[in-house]
Formats: sequence, C-alpha cells, structure tokens
Amino acid sequence: MSDAKDRRIREEACIHEEETQEAEEEEVTKKRKYGQRTPELEDQLVELMHDGLSYSQACRVRNVPRKTVTHWRDKDPDLDERFRNAQTRGVSRLNDDVLARYQAVIDGDNSWTKEQVSAMRDYAQHVRWLSSKLYPKQFGEKGIAQVAQGGDGSITLTWMTNAVCNEEVTQELHDPLLIEGTAEAVN
Repeated sequence: MSDAKDRRIREEACIHEEETQEAEEEEVTKKRKYGQRTPELEDQLVELMHDGLSYSQACRVRNVPRKTVTHWRDKDPDLDERFRNAQTRGVSRLNDDVLARYQAVIDGDNSWTKEQVSAMRDYAQHVRWLSSKLYPKQFGEKGIAQVAQGGDGSITLTWMTNAVCNEEVTQELHDPLLIEGTAEAVN
C-alpha cells in the first residue's frame, strides 16, 4: 500500500510540475506575442503619440494590447507622465496640422474642391472636439468653427466663442488668419 501511495504522490508531483511549466511557457508566449516592455518600445509608443496618434492607435501600431501598456503605466508613474506629455503634444500637433492646412490654402499653395472643404471642416471639428475632451484646460474653450469657401476660391475660417479674455491676453495671441506684414484678416 505504501508503494501505491508513493507512486500516487510522485504522479501528482509530476502533474503539478507539468502544469507549472505549461503556465510558465504560456506566460513567455504571451510576452513574446505582445512584446516585452523595453525602453525602445516605450520610445516608439511615445513617438507615435507625439505624431498625433491616440494612445489606442499607438498600441495597435506596435501590436501591444492597450491593457498591457495601461498596466505598465499604472506601475510606473514616470512612464505614465511621459505618455501624458506625448498625448498632449500629439493633440497640439493635430491642431497645428489643421492651421497649417488652412494657411497653405490662404497662401495659395493649395486649392480645395467643395468636397475637400467639407472634409477639412469635419476634420477640424473632430480635432477641436478631441482636444477639448482630452485636455479641457488647454483646449476646452467653447465656441464654433465655421469654414466657408468663396466663389473666388478663398476660404474663410470664423471662430465664434463666448469666452471672455482680458485685453492683455488677447493682444498676445497670434491670429493665424492674418497675412504676414498686413493688419487685415483673410476673407
């Protein structure tokens, strides 16, 4: 009876060891599949967000589950801060991109069809909405952007807001719709 009992204990120990090995192999496979956390991967994610991709989009491009990266962020405040800064810069870049596209049309470098004006209006509204939702303190001013194309190919961007600014702040703001060297706005 003791031999049978010893054999059963050894079999259970072998089964436990096999299960442990399988669990470890599964964990290694997960890490291999999703990518291990490396400084290079972190830098790539930060760079993608600097370029204007969202957190989810950056994770998708690098084939790393968002949940995995969120876990890294939860465990590492410095990484979380880097990602927050990258997201802020990315949203700023999207806003800069919208202004650059409008400025190119104003400068005569590009001309748009009515469909392109409509698409650009939608894009500008989306960027503005995204900015205001992600970073309300920086981009949360309530207002309405209106883009219109004149018969001569000119484009008018009208920004209406109910925000109150003091005169010092208003004077310091740069008007992107002013033509360099003149004081008149582009219509």
